[in-house]
Amino acid sequence: MAISNSFRKRNTGTPIFDREGIYKALIQASHLEHGLSLLYMFAAFSLKKNLTDYEDHDCVDEDRLKQYQLVMNQVRLWEKQLLHISRQEMEHLGIVMNLLAAIGEKPYLSRPNFPIPADAHEINIPYHLSRFNALTLKRFMEFEKPDYLDEILQETDKKNCNQNPPENPDCKCECHYFGEPSKSTYPSVESLYEAVLQAFTTLNPGEVFVGDSKRQITSAATNLEGKVFVKPVYNRDTAKEAIQLVLEQGEGVGLVPLADNSHFERFTKVFSDYQSFMKENDIDPALPVLCNPMVTYPNMKLDPRVTNVVTAEPAQTLMRLFNKAYFLMTTMLQGFFEGYMGFFGNYPSFPHAQQNQALYQAAFFPFMTMVIRPLGELLMRVPAGMEYPGKTAGPGFQLEPDADGKIVIPRDQTLDWYIHRFDELIDMTNAAKSMDPDSPYLTKTSYQKQMTYLYENLFRMRLNFINDWQKGDVVQ
Repeated sequence: MAISNSFRKRNTGTPIFDREGIYKALIQASHLEHGLSLLYMFAAFSLKKNLTDYEDHDCVDEDRLKQYQLVMNQVRLWEKQLLHISRQEMEHLGIVMNLLAAIGEKPYLSRPNFPIPADAHEINIPYHLSRFNALTLKRFMEFEKPDYLDEILQETDKKNCNQNPPENPDCKCECHYFGEPSKSTYPSVESLYEAVLQAFTTLNPGEVFVGDSKRQITSAATNLEGKVFVKPVYNRDTAKEAIQLVLEQGEGVGLVPLADNSHFERFTKVFSDYQSFMKENDIDPALPVLCNPMVTYPNMKLDPRVTNVVTAEPAQTLMRLFNKAYFLMTTMLQGFFEGYMGFFGNYPSFPHAQQNQALYQAAFFPFMTMVIRPLGELLMRVPAGMEYPGKTAGPGFQLEPDADGKIVIPRDQTLDWYIHRFDELIDMTNAAKSMDPDSPYLTKTSYQKQMTYLYENLFRMRLNFINDWQKGDVVQ
């Protein structure tokens, strides 16, 4: 796809005049980074990585099998790029938490549930959970593009869903705007961060930097897993460094234009490779995953124009299990960010360092790789329901609203609260093990092995969490 390199008027966004303005902008940034990380993860999970992802793999000739092997080799390269970018969005989310801490505010990890209409947030692009395809990649590029580039999503991609709600579940991800887009305060990711950068570096530092510096997370102090690098924010210079890192990694701002390692350029390369691939192959590299797969909860409103409610089992049970696991992991992450008060090994350490490290140890590494990822990938291989012939389910990343319909991530939870949540997950996993996936992509034996693996992971993580939480000594 040709992208214009012509410069246009810079989208600077609305200036920020006080600390309250910084706070509101950082909440938007938290929604953005959190949400994008999950969108990219969803697309990565949908790729066909296994021979069993091809329904006819056991009845085709050797040449076709070799073709499948070549496709899987390509798919793994795309998956690596998507997960790398998703991981860096988590890194950016950590930087936003440090920026919040610098102005004396608590960490914020709540977010609206998907799908989010284009006119419901600052950056007028819809947040859809959609499988790996051309429109999904173009939407990702639109999010990450630097301001000097023209729009990537064309008018044909910006369909209006209000007048004729689509019947086809695939069409529910094709809409760009739902009605007229609202007047955006920050018309791009770059303009949002540029406004925050301007505020941090020009407003009175005595009125801005009022937080406790001990709350600043650093990669070196906590040994963050997965090559995640988070910069601390203590003053104007470090705030500038942290925000510039986000802009460099995402849009390539501050580097050579269209630098190879920016998110935008990575997505541009993947999109180009995908176009070439589709011209040369008659194979869809992604599973037939529903767009915006959801399950229903009390007090949760679902718009039938843009959501697909999963009805089949075990998909429904697995989606509810996934949502509970995602909620627990998010609560742990928020508890870690809020409770952190310095490197765990420092002496004297802070009073709750042991509990804080227990949250860190559980959430940052094992939960994502040993629960969220395998369960998310499993969901994309089980049928979604009779209403969606040939379609599979997927993780909805839903946060269940409270009685007032609000989404709240709880704070200051006790060990008993966490153990109760672990027990819930373990019981649900054990019950789901006996179900029949009835899937062309999974045998019952393979399904049960994966569920047993998940059950054992959760059981072991529960024991480790209790042990880490209750140790009397500060970890050295």
